[in-house]
Amino acid sequence: MRRIVHQIKEHVFFNLCTFLLYMMSPIPWTSPFGAAFLAAAGHGEIKWNHVLIGSALGAILGKGGFGGFAGGLMAYTLSGIFKKRGTVNPKSALSMAAFAGCLFPAYAYHMPFSAYDTIAATFASVIAMAACPAISPIVTRSIKERTYLTPEERTAALFLCAMMLSGLTELYAPLGGLFAGLFALMFSFGGVLSALIGALVSSAGLLMGSAAPSAVALVFMASAAAGAVSGFGVWAQSGMFLIGIPLCAYFGFDSVNACILLASAIFPFLPHSILARILRAFDLASRNTHSFLTAGVYRRHIAPTDENVCGDAGFSEKLPGGHMLFLLADGMGTGENARKMSERAIKNARNLFSAPINRADALMCVNALSINDQENHSTLDGVFVDMITGRAEFFKNGAEPCWVIGRYGVKQLEGGALPVGAVESAPAWIHTEMLSPGDRIFMATDGLINALGGAEKTNMLLHHMKAFAPQSILNGVIRQAKKAPIENRRDDMSAMLIEFSGKTAYPRRVFRMEKKEATQERKAG
Repeated sequence: MRRIVHQIKEHVFFNLCTFLLYMMSPIPWTSPFGAAFLAAAGHGEIKWNHVLIGSALGAILGKGGFGGFAGGLMAYTLSGIFKKRGTVNPKSALSMAAFAGCLFPAYAYHMPFSAYDTIAATFASVIAMAACPAISPIVTRSIKERTYLTPEERTAALFLCAMMLSGLTELYAPLGGLFAGLFALMFSFGGVLSALIGALVSSAGLLMGSAAPSAVALVFMASAAAGAVSGFGVWAQSGMFLIGIPLCAYFGFDSVNACILLASAIFPFLPHSILARILRAFDLASRNTHSFLTAGVYRRHIAPTDENVCGDAGFSEKLPGGHMLFLLADGMGTGENARKMSERAIKNARNLFSAPINRADALMCVNALSINDQENHSTLDGVFVDMITGRAEFFKNGAEPCWVIGRYGVKQLEGGALPVGAVESAPAWIHTEMLSPGDRIFMATDGLINALGGAEKTNMLLHHMKAFAPQSILNGVIRQAKKAPIENRRDDMSAMLIEFSGKTAYPRRVFRMEKKEATQERKAG
């Protein structure tokens, strides 16, 4: 059932994009960007049923007509043929497919009429040829696990947004005004500069959709005012966006301007996580403004009785784009050498996690950088938290279990990856949870877990202390570990407790427990 629902969603989204791209074609019977979009789809081997409906609707209702429909399918087919043969550079193949798919049907229609239309069709085909390689990453490559888009992808995505807004405006001008206002407000979520970029894209879409210049002026002034108060929340932005009401008294209060202002009533109810992720993908999110969660970190390191230096190392730092990284490493052995190994693992992890790359790739790089001729390994226990949405990615390399202390209970997370530096190209272990304000994460090294009597007894201890303050939990765990026999305390002992407070833009508790189960647990306690 989930697979069917996923296919339906993908089908609807792709056909909606294709339909809007055909709607916005500035020259009848050419649809240059529709041809480019379908050429990119052919390069990505998107199925025919994802192509036919949207392009057919755009041909019937929009400016594309039968020529644009045939050109899009030609571009799709040629791109697939070039990809299978593999004889042409991929970008050149996409450009050639888009150019041919746009040019041949346009010439067939325009040639008998006038030279002007023929030149215009040629120019549109050249635009499609240039646009296709920039559009292709958006169509062919998933960006779910990537934090940022490349500059080429950002430009292509903004260009496509303007085209789609123009298509909506052509379809029904008030509807285009509503979505232009929402788009401008969405980008004002990132500040004044981001708001002006959103206003520019929205205005371009309105103008290409034959909207009045007054709508463009309204979008620019209202979105700039909304961006200026982005730090005060979405309701303040919506209120400042309504500065356009007195402007309408001067520009003229028509249906398009009214729908632009109507966007301010819808904007506060949009999921903030979606807004923040979009702005992050475009590298427009402020580093300071949009961190909804805050974290308090409590850490203790205890060296064995015969050592002066603890071989474990801990680390926590804010990263660009509203993320935080928490690390706890345990070098092999004890003393200064173990400390150097753990610090090296943490340094490598910090540098790689700061880069906008996939976390699994970052962990593989950390492992590769930690390999040397000597058998010096280090465990690595870490959490990469999105402080906007509350999404936490736990990764473990040879580390002990960690615990998430939530509202209704304590959840133990165990990973099976090898220590960093043990084996080349070792696979990474990553587990995802959704955190909410009030949740806590407890991480500890094997020395502390062994002193407490193992993971099961540690779990029971945390369960009994879950209502305590963070510092009290950490002190209680350390106090209990020090009561263990001396033979159980010959290793370094370290613990880190992280408490999250504030709010999340995407509120979801880490434990999806039924109310009945939660009630039974409280009674049992």
